Amino acid sequence: MISPLRLALAAVPVGAAIIVPGIALAEPPPLKVEFSDVNCRSNQVTVTITNQGSKRTEYTVLKDGERIDRGDPDTGETNKETVTVDPRDSARITVVSNNVEVAEEKVYNDCKRKPYHRNNNDWGYGRRLPYTGPPADLMGKLATGAGLLMVGGIAWWMSAIWPRETFRF
Repeated sequence: MISPLRLALAAVPVGAAIIVPGIALAEPPPLKVEFSDVNCRSNQVTVTITNQGSKRTEYTVLKDGERIDRGDPDTGETNKETVTVDPRDSARITVVSNNVEVAEEKVYNDCKRKPYHRNNNDWGYGRRLPYTGPPADLMGKLATGAGLLMVGGIAWWMSAIWPRETFRF
């Protein structure tokens, strides 16, 4: 006798084979979404949304889960939405249509901000850094070399004196 559990486990692959082709035939989302790179001057990303469907489709643009803008382009119409991303920060931009996520992208704003400087000697913001003495790694190498010379000289001197003083025949 076949138990009900074995019958249910045997029916899972059959059920999947029936459902999967139905999912494959589902209509693709009518919106085509493209994300631009971050514009360093304005710190903005342009989201281009094109309606490729046969009817007007509503969408919502979200930045980190907060609503930025809504729209409903006609068939073949393209809308451009701008999303501001703070310098040296990132944001997750999502486009949702009919409570279904159409596209999502994490955008990084890694534009370097140009520092304000009055002259070339503006304490590291201009072309030259202020003079703060010799480099530390050079001084460390010189000290190590001097110490090795001193230890080597003492070892040489001791090796020249020691056998003569203690071993006399």
